[in-house]
Amino acid sequence: MNSTRPLSPDGTFLLDTNSIAIVAQRCLCNEQKAKDLLKRSKGDVERAVKLCNVNSKYRGRVSQRPSPAATPTPPGSENPLPPFSNGFNGSHSPGDKSRLHPDKGVQTPSVQSLASSDFGGNSKSSEPDIAAHYPPFLSPSENGDFRADTEALRDRFGSLNVDEQSSGQDKRSVTAAKDQLLEPNSAEREKPEKEWDFVLPNILSTSVLGPALTGDYETFNIRDLVGAMQNSNANAQMIQNYLERFDHSKIREHINDDVDGFPAMFYAAETNKEDILRLWVRYGGDPTVVHTQSGVPLLAFAIMNSERIQTDTALMTATLLSLGASQNVIPSAFYLPYLQDLPETGPSDDRLQDANEENKQWCKGLARGKLARTATLSQRYYLARAARTKKPSLRQQQVAQKRKAEPLLGLPNFLIGQTVAAKILLDRLLSHLTVSSKKPLVLVFAGPSGHGKTELARRLGSTLSLELEVVDCTTFNREMELFGPRPGLVGADKGSRLNNFLADNHEKRCIVFLDEFDKTNADIHKTLLLPFDNGEYQDRRNGDKINCSKTIWILATNMHDPVIQSFCVANNKALFVDEDESERERLLKQLSTKIKQDFLNHHQAPITGRISTFVPFLPFSPGEQAVIIHKHLLELGRKVRTPVNLAEGDDEQLVGNVKMRVRRDASVCQLLAKNDYHTDLGARSLITAVDTIKTLMVDAYLSVDEEITEGGGMSELIIDVNGGEAVVNIVPPKSR
Repeated sequence: MNSTRPLSPDGTFLLDTNSIAIVAQRCLCNEQKAKDLLKRSKGDVERAVKLCNVNSKYRGRVSQRPSPAATPTPPGSENPLPPFSNGFNGSHSPGDKSRLHPDKGVQTPSVQSLASSDFGGNSKSSEPDIAAHYPPFLSPSENGDFRADTEALRDRFGSLNVDEQSSGQDKRSVTAAKDQLLEPNSAEREKPEKEWDFVLPNILSTSVLGPALTGDYETFNIRDLVGAMQNSNANAQMIQNYLERFDHSKIREHINDDVDGFPAMFYAAETNKEDILRLWVRYGGDPTVVHTQSGVPLLAFAIMNSERIQTDTALMTATLLSLGASQNVIPSAFYLPYLQDLPETGPSDDRLQDANEENKQWCKGLARGKLARTATLSQRYYLARAARTKKPSLRQQQVAQKRKAEPLLGLPNFLIGQTVAAKILLDRLLSHLTVSSKKPLVLVFAGPSGHGKTELARRLGSTLSLELEVVDCTTFNREMELFGPRPGLVGADKGSRLNNFLADNHEKRCIVFLDEFDKTNADIHKTLLLPFDNGEYQDRRNGDKINCSKTIWILATNMHDPVIQSFCVANNKALFVDEDESERERLLKQLSTKIKQDFLNHHQAPITGRISTFVPFLPFSPGEQAVIIHKHLLELGRKVRTPVNLAEGDDEQLVGNVKMRVRRDASVCQLLAKNDYHTDLGARSLITAVDTIKTLMVDAYLSVDEEITEGGGMSELIIDVNGGEAVVNIVPPKSR
């Protein structure tokens, strides 16, 4: 069959009813499953059947239906016959003509009823070869119906002669035999299907990520790439070097193919490396892809993958959401509200009101419990945040794509707190990219220390792959110290870090982050006026003119904390309790105006008039405080999981081989945040709370009456709440 099929306007393959019917018949599946298989196989019937069989081995069943050669399409028929509605797919609707008659044996839908089915077809042209689509023990009757062939039945089930003197057991046997005609694959169906254990198959490793061999013709093979990525600890640069050997259109054609029954992007997510995931999407990978056989979406797999690799995958969750994956594939009871302790078996049935929706059918049995164990507080926060974040408009997407800044659209997905600050920044950046200007973007990040100003700048840089220069303005008393001596003065040939950074990024987009800008003086402000105004700067080393019109300048300050604090007190409910994002945005615009006025009072008009936007940063809400605690606990867990190393020196690791688990993570993190959060210190005060847990952990670790040895088993450390206090318990390897 021709594998090339026409495309619909949205770029997906158009599916004809012929193909759907053939796949449904040969794969023992319903119409929707057949459509899904064909979509994954780009309309190729043989490929869809092969995909079905490969997938089925992970579910304990392989299709045994005959190939098209054994079941030819009736001559002149536009559409082949659908699956046997009362046998192979196990369906039996009250309205059809299928029935088991005590005298006539088994009857199936008439030719006419088949012709008028969802698959269409012409009754006259379908009639001659209709028997080819059914088992050998069915044959056509004179009136066009199908009924059981007695000899074939005897071959399959033995004697079916039941007279009035037959025993009840005989009658039950015959009844069972007849019932089996309605379910010719009932033996398979009675066999419990295996649930996918969320472990991807191991693909044979290849050396494709090595240097290309000179003179050899090489073709892109997604299986080879997956095998190499899975077995060689490949990084994003190695994968990109490999992909750049091929035509990008060929890569896009196959980047979403299945490998041993699983979408290739599942293997990319398995690495738990954000940059590999981004690279995959850049080359056409679909972040919304679903494993056809189980229905598990990529986002759910990324979350649950943490249990297998024993490492947190919260960053992968945030990355997928930023790339276009939807939180709607996860039942909302798992993350709304996010600040709750999930039962280990998952939310109760009465809370899973959306679990029966088509895109959430996968979340049952094994999957539900696994998701409950792996959906940590951080994961739930990112999902909840995505649910209430407004999606970018089509025009915003268009501008971002045209300016090669698409990752910018996902910026809000990575932050803890500062939702409105991220929104203001995103809108201002997109506006700046839409209308070209020689005037650079100059932003003021105003807010308390430790509330995400530097983190947002770093995330902006990493998201757009921009060079970032962070300048601590408290270390400079004179303009010359910040920019370097002017030409002719001693040391002018060396410049300064900031001077040289601007020169190295001439006409390039980059970020300069001036931290503690309120500590700068009027001379520094005067030097900044020209680059802020028209993007011109003079290299102190040689006098060359530098174009820094594409530079993003960020001035961070906590000078306006009193203004922010008083505003937050006056609008506490709207800012921290209610979930009305539009009202929050309106209030934050008011706050921006107040900050601008306060900035003018301190720094005068010339520098104030060159600021593009004032971005306010608010204190963290109680929920955000808890998530920050959880983030730092995860970092602590990664550190203590590393192996013990008794060698003296920088690599010494006395506390190691410890698997840390936070039971009832919402309660634990809320308690720690409540005791230690301080508005003036922000996240720094919460790190102090984590240090308390670290001390308790080390005490518990040292209380074990065994020597610390290298190469030992893993201890389990459990953090929980008991009697209103955080408690730490450790279970050594021998006790587990």
